[in-house]
Amino acid sequence: MNKQYSTIELVSPKNPEYISNNRRYKKIYDASRKNKGVDHFSKAYNKALIKWEHVMQCLLSHLTSEVEERILKYSGHRAGFDFREIDFISQPSAEALIFCELKLKKDYKENLGEKASGWAQLNKSIAIASQKYNKLGGLAICVDMSHVYGLTSSASEHDYCQYSDLVGYLLTPSLEHRTIWLNSLEVSALAIQYGLLTEDDISHMKKLYQENENPLSVLPGGGVEAINNPFITLNKLLKS
Repeated sequence: MNKQYSTIELVSPKNPEYISNNRRYKKIYDASRKNKGVDHFSKAYNKALIKWEHVMQCLLSHLTSEVEERILKYSGHRAGFDFREIDFISQPSAEALIFCELKLKKDYKENLGEKASGWAQLNKSIAIASQKYNKLGGLAICVDMSHVYGLTSSASEHDYCQYSDLVGYLLTPSLEHRTIWLNSLEVSALAIQYGLLTEDDISHMKKLYQENENPLSVLPGGGVEAINNPFITLNKLLKS
């Protein structure tokens, strides 16, 4: 039997209860990391990923009516409320909603598991929301970032959905597990066109990715060679 929820509603990311809930979990997380070092490369890279996710949200809003209240608030059998963030919600009609999960991927993969594609998150969100909203669908949107990162993609042009063709997916709710891929080259060009990113932002994203993958690359003589033998870099620094 499916678990029943109550007080199901969509609220703004600025909702005071949601913000308070996030602060509480952040305190718990910070306490667990109190005696651990900070990975500044990872922190900078993940901050940039959040910015790119916002870019995707803005681009999608040009294609469909966006529901800005994209936080799913609900109550189970315990006191208080729980929250689930939906990356983007399309509202093609007054009665219909399409929950979208956005994933920025290092490279294209033809087959993704439910967690990797975003469908694990979507399934639970849709199961909860469907107890209130009747006409509901989901869509997982993955962006192949290899082109921005300077990597060789395993995808062909036929593997990508064109930005303009996204409209068809955002107008009809479907419970079919639809996962589509976008090319980061097209996303970058559109982001520049709409004033969401600059060419420097895109170049910087590549740099942040490379530093996150290989922190030693920031040192003189860094790179793959330094990863295989970090003493090479250390020796160069001692001689300088």
